[in-house]
Amino acid sequence: MSHSLDLSLVGCSDIPTIIGLDKYRAPIDLRNRIVHSFSPHAPEWLQVAGDLGNEHEYGTAAVFAKRRLGLDPALLDKPESRAGAVPGRPWLRYSLDFVIVPEPHVIEVKSREWRALQAQGWGEDGTSKVAPNVAAQVQAQLAAIHLDRDFWRNTEIPEVDVADVAVSVNGHELRGYRVPRNLDIGLALLERAEKWYRDHIERGLPVPIDGSRGWRRELERRHPEGKGKLSETPTDRQVELAERHAELNRQIKDLEAKKDQVAHLIEETIGDGVGFKLPGGGSVRWGNLSGRTSYKDMVDDLCRRLDIGPKERKELEEFHRGESYRQLDVRS
Repeated sequence: MSHSLDLSLVGCSDIPTIIGLDKYRAPIDLRNRIVHSFSPHAPEWLQVAGDLGNEHEYGTAAVFAKRRLGLDPALLDKPESRAGAVPGRPWLRYSLDFVIVPEPHVIEVKSREWRALQAQGWGEDGTSKVAPNVAAQVQAQLAAIHLDRDFWRNTEIPEVDVADVAVSVNGHELRGYRVPRNLDIGLALLERAEKWYRDHIERGLPVPIDGSRGWRRELERRHPEGKGKLSETPTDRQVELAERHAELNRQIKDLEAKKDQVAHLIEETIGDGVGFKLPGGGSVRWGNLSGRTSYKDMVDDLCRRLDIGPKERKELEEFHRGESYRQLDVRS
């Protein structure tokens, strides 16, 4: 059975991109994939992570089925992608990672590092709190199953109102989340995706420029190099945008100074302690760390700005690698 995806359609995994919840892709990237059949070149580490995740997808689902659901992994099935098959939505495709009967269960598999799990807003193991982008994908999938229920009634898998998300954490920890269907949210997400498709694919309306890396890549692709001299006759719009940019820079610097002041006030209250818990489950930590994880980026920036040579660069790396410091981490 073939499981190749029709990338000219909008998939449920594309919906987080459309609504701005995708860290690595922007709506302009999605339009380029659908219209021009090309996608931005992902960093090597991201490609490797994706390949490893796909390679271990079945193993994660099998362990989840056995240890969390108490079911025989041999019952796992990977359905064919439903491309353009949802009634009234020929632009939509959705793919379920795995289904397993007899209950049945729809299992979505993810692979995450521990730090990413915390930063992306995942809740405790066994809860329904998944990262917002995963929640959007799953709710859209469950809504698509509901709309496509005549197809599923002819299989062993009738309509389902909950999805299991199995997460492999650092390759040695298994987490499970049960996400109940919210049909209002799922249908609203599909409506949002349909409007985006009608506007930007069928009608050809430009995708609005935003602050994403996707638009940075697109502008660099369209205009790879500048030519000529500085214009002495800027347009009114150019002047207006430049003034807005300068004003925003001033506001950012002011906010950063205020943020640093509040951080110092917090640190002063912590003193020799390590932090405190917040009502509702958040926490504030002023932790002791050794060696800045970003020291290479810091050294690269210094060398570029100051034209520092290889010998001095090595000395800077050694200094910042061993530097001890305390870092404030506020998680609300």
